[in-house]
Amino acid sequence: MKSGHHRRWHRSLVEILVIAAVYFALARLGQILAIDPGNVTSIWPASGFALAVVMWRGYRVWPGLWLGNFLGNTWAILDLSTFEAAVRTLVTGLAIGPGDVLQACLGAYLIRRFCGGELFGETRNVFRFVGTQSIACLSSATFGVLALCLGSVVPWSECGYTWLTWYLGDAVGVILVAPVLLMSPMLLPIFRDTSRMVEAATILILGIFASLIAFTDVSDLPLSFLPLPLVLWAAVRGNQFAVSATVLALSAVAIWAFATRQGPFVSDDLNFSLMLLQFYMAVTLVTGLAVAAALDERRRAERNVRDRTLETSRTNERLEHEISERKAVEAALRISEERFQLSVKGSTDGLWDWDVAVSYTHLRAHETYIT
Repeated sequence: MKSGHHRRWHRSLVEILVIAAVYFALARLGQILAIDPGNVTSIWPASGFALAVVMWRGYRVWPGLWLGNFLGNTWAILDLSTFEAAVRTLVTGLAIGPGDVLQACLGAYLIRRFCGGELFGETRNVFRFVGTQSIACLSSATFGVLALCLGSVVPWSECGYTWLTWYLGDAVGVILVAPVLLMSPMLLPIFRDTSRMVEAATILILGIFASLIAFTDVSDLPLSFLPLPLVLWAAVRGNQFAVSATVLALSAVAIWAFATRQGPFVSDDLNFSLMLLQFYMAVTLVTGLAVAAALDERRRAERNVRDRTLETSRTNERLEHEISERKAVEAALRISEERFQLSVKGSTDGLWDWDVAVSYTHLRAHETYIT
């Protein structure tokens, strides 16, 4: 009994540590293009990972999310110049964590509460997903920026701009990363079908190629729309996972180009330009998911119509068979009645019947009735 309990405890500990390690790695990845004090960025894929983990494993994984968030944020803002500064930044890192944990847990709750059925299989659920996560991300940005300002890590004069950057990074991170993770089971049917796998690879390669043209300095023309047909191709021919994976690949190329100061989104205000790029990618993904969901709904409706038409046809066939049988029975009864009447008319015997309820006797003998 104790050994089983220890094994469960060890598995939970390993799970928490793995979640914390992945969260920390994604946090450090997003902080490559962070603004001061180093942990605030409009690229935060860790938020999408956190939501997916809570959806998969439940609310009990919150310690791993909090630990990964603490390590990621503290690594960026830790000030070891004095003992007081070290304690202040450590406490600030501790205070940031609850907001991110609340965001993931609240986001998962809102999805389960308001997005019934297939999460990305219905158009309304796509927009409900965006709406619920836009609300959930308020907690992380608010907790985090308040902790930075109260800890004197960020001046209060920069509170608004810092909050906007934090909020957009979390929201776009959820919108871009969470769908790919949550819909990863959709990848299996693609691998089982060679033709679909080849087509998916073609879409991905062409999408990356189009992104390199659109988001780098290869051309001076405004070609940021160039990858959009590939997203629509993924929506029409693939599924919601194909759309999410394609847009995530496009986003990775666009961010790489931006980091090297290339593309149409680069301007003097790099952080604001990066926010515009992230917003562009989020809108592209939501549009692609909405189109894919609408097509999925249409295919389901057509399938339901075919099934109902087939069922109606079978019902009509059964009814026609029953009507034919009934007509045959009626014809047989009519012939039998005619034969009976002929038999009576040709017979010299009398017929009688007795109604016991009213003590009435009817006798027919050569058209004579006796009561």
